[in-house]
Amino acid sequence: MYPEVKQKGFAIVSAIFLIVVLAFLGVSMARILTSGQQAINQDISSLQAYYAGRSALQWSMYQSILADAGTITLTNNDKYTLTFSNAGLNNTTAEIEFNINTVLGNNFYNISAMADFGTAGNPEFSRRNVEIRFVP
Repeated sequence: MYPEVKQKGFAIVSAIFLIVVLAFLGVSMARILTSGQQAINQDISSLQAYYAGRSALQWSMYQSILADAGTITLTNNDKYTLTFSNAGLNNTTAEIEFNINTVLGNNFYNISAMADFGTAGNPEFSRRNVEIRFVP
């Protein structure tokens, strides 16, 4: 009744289409995973820089209390650089700046710490600035 239709090659077209779709999905998943890993690495390095800055502030507050007690001498605009070597803050540095204002015989300390993790130009480089103002 009906003439016989030859459908040779239909399976290969379907197979090629399926391979292209699966390759596209694979490349998309790889890009998503890579960008997610980079975001996680950046978050970790940013936290390390933040905690290095916090540690530098705590050290600075201790130095300020010693200065207020007359044990050591701090002058206005003193600058220090701390390099951390413990496991949690390895590869971090912090530059600390002291500013002292005296009002009615009381010393008011403004301390800022600029903390870096890694080296500039590295994709995982992070810099955080933390500040504190207090009276010992």
